Amino acid sequence: MIEQSLLNAMLQTGLLAITIPVVLIVAWKMYTKRSLVPFFVGIMVFITFSRMLEMIPHAFFLLSNNPISNAINANAVLYVIYAALVAALFEETGRYLAFRFVLTKHPNKETAVTYGIGHGGIECILVLGVTYIQYYAYGQLINSGSMDKMLSAYKDSEQSVNALKQLITNIKGVTQFTCYMADLERISAIMVQISLSILVFQAVYVAGRKYMYWIAVILHFLMDVPAALYQKKLLGLLPTEIILFVYAILVLALGIKIYQNLKTGGSPSDEIKKKNQKAFRDIARGNYQSAKEKQKKDETK
Repeated sequence: MIEQSLLNAMLQTGLLAITIPVVLIVAWKMYTKRSLVPFFVGIMVFITFSRMLEMIPHAFFLLSNNPISNAINANAVLYVIYAALVAALFEETGRYLAFRFVLTKHPNKETAVTYGIGHGGIECILVLGVTYIQYYAYGQLINSGSMDKMLSAYKDSEQSVNALKQLITNIKGVTQFTCYMADLERISAIMVQISLSILVFQAVYVAGRKYMYWIAVILHFLMDVPAALYQKKLLGLLPTEIILFVYAILVLALGIKIYQNLKTGGSPSDEIKKKNQKAFRDIARGNYQSAKEKQKKDETK
């Protein structure tokens, strides 16, 4: 039996994980009056790059039985480096491609935050919201005795029985403390996701700042390290969440500072295109000297 108070805590945790991104995007929309297109792009990019494409290397390096996967799974250091690096590369690359090619009609800086809420919000909903609501539902089945009937119904499928038993183990391992820590972790993650979106937005839309993409990759990597250490039982739950929360505040402070200094407008490629068009017009009119002078000015900048 699972205490009803614990089941209620699971339900509250799951509902809160859904409520947080919804409240964030509604409040941001009311404040900025900007399009919600970046929000939905953020959702799709996270699902595509984190939940689909990222699984491709995992299938070989983590899930299959080969010397490389065995070495990674057996060595905590290799596992932490691999898990954190792959997550950082896939998510930040997806973020960069979204700003560079999909959201070209939304060059205003509010796009970075709107996208970040979508990217981090759907992660919050899928990782915590869906999981804990599922825990609540199956917990009710355990208390009513229906879970035993399900196990009996799937007795011919060893894989299904093992999956259900693992789910039962996960549910029984949840405490009210882990519920609170899970909420705190998702809040930290959303703070970082929004901040990283600002950094990558700057890499795309501010000339000479492409290196911010790599900074975003490094910051994302560092964010995932404590969680990977916790998965390998090298770091306790409370220290993990404290480190993540403090780290999230620091990254958010960086993101806010960058956001405040961002200028809205077209991307660097748009500016280059405008300058080239102006130079061609000058040459077509026979004003070669003007075109050369402007070219020299651009080269000295």
